[in-house]
Amino acid sequence: MNDKTFTEAIWSTNPSDLSDPSTCAQGHASFTAGHGVNLEIPLGTLLDHEPINGVVTYGVDPLTADCVYGLSQTGAYLTITKVFESRRSMTCPGFDCQALHGHELMVSKKPMGSSPLVTTFTFDMAGLREWVGISPTRHSVRYDDRNHLDEMTFRYAAADVPDVVLFDKNGVKISADGMFTDTGGHIPPFEFGFVTDYRLTVSFDEPLPLGEVLDSWVFPVQKFLSFCMGFFGGISSMRFCTAEEVWADYYVALVEGDEPSKSDLTNMPLCWHSCSDRIPCMLDTWLGFEGFAKEAAIRVVSALADWRLPLELRFLAVAQAFEAVTRVDADLYELPAEEFERRKSLVVSPVEETEVRQWVKQILHYANNKSAGKLAKEQMERLGEFADYVVPDRKRFLTDHRQTRNYNTHLDAESKPHVLHGEDLLVHSDATYLLLYASVCLLMGLEPAELLKLLKKSGWKSTAFYKSRRLYAVGK
Repeated sequence: MNDKTFTEAIWSTNPSDLSDPSTCAQGHASFTAGHGVNLEIPLGTLLDHEPINGVVTYGVDPLTADCVYGLSQTGAYLTITKVFESRRSMTCPGFDCQALHGHELMVSKKPMGSSPLVTTFTFDMAGLREWVGISPTRHSVRYDDRNHLDEMTFRYAAADVPDVVLFDKNGVKISADGMFTDTGGHIPPFEFGFVTDYRLTVSFDEPLPLGEVLDSWVFPVQKFLSFCMGFFGGISSMRFCTAEEVWADYYVALVEGDEPSKSDLTNMPLCWHSCSDRIPCMLDTWLGFEGFAKEAAIRVVSALADWRLPLELRFLAVAQAFEAVTRVDADLYELPAEEFERRKSLVVSPVEETEVRQWVKQILHYANNKSAGKLAKEQMERLGEFADYVVPDRKRFLTDHRQTRNYNTHLDAESKPHVLHGEDLLVHSDATYLLLYASVCLLMGLEPAELLKLLKKSGWKSTAFYKSRRLYAVGK
């Protein structure tokens, strides 16, 4: 999100005190992306210990408040939640000053509580307009015989803004709504600028608590769009409307993604304009992910960001997510339960010594579970044409994968001749990520051949495809 500093305001722990400035502290709030909300009280304190029998006792825990309220010079109401004292000091000639830190900040033109009910939530996201891929503007240029500019025309028509509905079900609608900014200069205009963009809007027939809106809708939708864009798309601004029809700007520290490059914006794997008919069903499935599927989806998006992880740790994170996705809707057992119990009984029943019998039962307890290697092999079969393209030599890939995964988990290289390091590990890690990405796509209804066609056309991670195919070429 974008950093912002707010104008001076009066502050209190009780919103009703804002009508009497003499009872309030003066200070200014600021928001820093990735860090959160700060409130500086330059003269005096907003939070303090209550004296007991005239004595103030200071402990090791910081002063806290569920919420503090402000009214700025511009008439804006500010609400900061989960506040604690981050620093207290003394200024000359001996006055207290206090620094507070908060979890979230809401800014509105009318007073607002700390737990509003929300009917509409909007947010801006890097790469959204490129993901939609359709511009409502048209322009043309005409030159004369001397190659001098003769005429330039520009056209914007609201009718050309596509209706981008991503989800509309059970009283919840999610859409990407077109917007524009006219950046023209003074009148008469000697310069002209016109910027079009899209904004995500999540609306509810019945209002929901802000926390539920964020956790169940806003952040999952952001992750889904990042998945489709092929990079971690950061949120630049957020706003919501309450059940009382009060609009508020919302600030909270989020995981920040890198600014998308030109390549990121032009090589998105699953754009709306290329698979718009599939997006609503895909998002519906994404929002319903549970268990292994949800964990794999979270990690496939997390791995899109550049966390500067050591190569071995990045590979391990991707390998664990791939292992999780192989368990989704899979038969995890070698034998039917009844047959396994019959065989186990045949092994256990002849053992007479109680301690040995218990030991045998413990050894056999997980004997019917399919190995991770077998589940990975079955997943490769489900990936079919896609897996064949990424790693033509499946058998060698799976051998490398199991031994490298086990080594990096247990740090034991004994009897593991296929452990990969350096560039080979990087290529293998990227190949595993491509298979993980495709596996999540399969859960959302895309077929291997269809997905392969989309990714080839997009050019997304083309280097990873090329190097993986070269490393795992058949007969190499």
